[in-house]
Amino acid sequence: MTALSLAAMLVVGCSNPFNDDEPEVRRGTIGFLSGALGVVSVEEPQAAIIARDILSAGGSAADAATAVTFALTATMPSAASLAGGGMCIVRDNRNEMPDVVDFLPRAAALPNGGVTRPSAIPALPRGIFLMHSKYGNLKWEQVIAPAENLARFGYQVSRAFATDLGKVAEPLMRDKEAAQVFRRQDGSVIAEGDMLRQSDLAVALGRIRLRGVGQFYNGPEAQRLVEAVRAAGGNLTIEELRDYRPAFSAPITFPWEKNTEWHFAGPPAAGGVVAAEMMAILMRDKRFEFADKNEREHLLVEAAKFAFVNRMKHMQRDGSYAIDATTLVQVDYLNNVEDQIEDDKAIPLSQLTANPVNWPETPSAVSFAVMDTFGGAASCTLTLNNIFGTGRMIPGFGSMLAAAPDDRGRTYTPLGPALLTSEYHNHAYMAAAGSGGVTAPTSMINVIARAAAGPLDLREAMRAPRVHYAGAPDKVFVEGDMPAEQIEALKQRGHNVAVTKSIGSVSAVYCPTGVPNTEGVLCLSASDPRGHGIALGGN
Repeated sequence: MTALSLAAMLVVGCSNPFNDDEPEVRRGTIGFLSGALGVVSVEEPQAAIIARDILSAGGSAADAATAVTFALTATMPSAASLAGGGMCIVRDNRNEMPDVVDFLPRAAALPNGGVTRPSAIPALPRGIFLMHSKYGNLKWEQVIAPAENLARFGYQVSRAFATDLGKVAEPLMRDKEAAQVFRRQDGSVIAEGDMLRQSDLAVALGRIRLRGVGQFYNGPEAQRLVEAVRAAGGNLTIEELRDYRPAFSAPITFPWEKNTEWHFAGPPAAGGVVAAEMMAILMRDKRFEFADKNEREHLLVEAAKFAFVNRMKHMQRDGSYAIDATTLVQVDYLNNVEDQIEDDKAIPLSQLTANPVNWPETPSAVSFAVMDTFGGAASCTLTLNNIFGTGRMIPGFGSMLAAAPDDRGRTYTPLGPALLTSEYHNHAYMAAAGSGGVTAPTSMINVIARAAAGPLDLREAMRAPRVHYAGAPDKVFVEGDMPAEQIEALKQRGHNVAVTKSIGSVSAVYCPTGVPNTEGVLCLSASDPRGHGIALGGN
């Protein structure tokens, strides 16, 4: 992308208030809003541009999230699909608590004799429709059309998708349907910069745009989908498809400073529980804020240690917790943890658990965060439970089939997006989400804790070297560019340290003074340099 085209992309539309002859720009048209539009961070660039356009047209954060989600089914089919699912947390300016939207791709029942590619129930269309029905401002067809256009007319493959495709190109090309979409005419696999058109996906998106999601789950179209899933080696019944329901639920919430509250998606998004507990421990009594740079890395590790030990003890196979997860952010529990964490000495893992559990988790997912200027915010993580799901594309629908969750790493448990809001002030402040399997919650907390506590701003916090601990193995992982002084300080405190190339990927946006704000909007958006996404908007 040239500097000129990038500059043009970032220009916001504005009308001339002194020209009576200038036609009125209506809501739903790019340029309806001028000035500050909001902030966006997405792990795939073209979907971020669509979000920016939706905000420019007067759409809410939920409108932008809806458009991004369906766009990602075209531009990031390794992690997003009409047959996949995910988890969002969303709010608007109606002064209500945020909602968690659970549309996780859960396993379909296995038939007698089993199947070659156990698959999940397609959850994304109904889940996103549920979110948009409560929080969207623009018409449904307006937020679906951009994705349909990408699939129908084509787009240049991004580095984000090309990187994922390169990891599994050989086994993926064994599927005839996938090979027809992801191969060039000369038989080689498409790469960054190639034009990609997806006619079957465009038709499926067109039906969803015109008829809504009902036909996807019931009637002749649903029956064709069930038969196509079986043809792709998966398992699905018309009853499972028809009866699938996404759900709103309450987030894990705890108070912070200045009448603000942190909100995290809860079980079965176990990553959200880990992130919530870590953040509550770190923010307790401003301990992380007042710590020096060496102690901060130690506190991040110790917070993760408690959070992952609780996950080991309480998480069930489906991601639910055997206890009420909100107890892990309550004052009595946090005071107990605070008393146990020493400033200069690591707590031995054996002191907290005698049986560390290693739960494998796929790193494949795609996340994004968006805020409008009216007080709306949404952050989401989408998944197929495995990179390219089952590795099979559904004939006639152009969508990769999500894998059924299992105990070998195909799972949605790492998901857990977050928001920072104030229902007292009716403001939104931050939206964030992470991907990267077991590192998703720790990488997100590395970023948002540093940004919230200062002195780093969001972009500096995004670039800062990260630390990760999950208990199995009992080892602290740090990124290679972490200063030697900080690594040595961890070792001196008794941590077993190993250096790794990178830790997780995060999408985040942050407005420290909150939105809406009549005194001017101060916002930052940040994309993770460890990935290939883009952030748009902000000061």
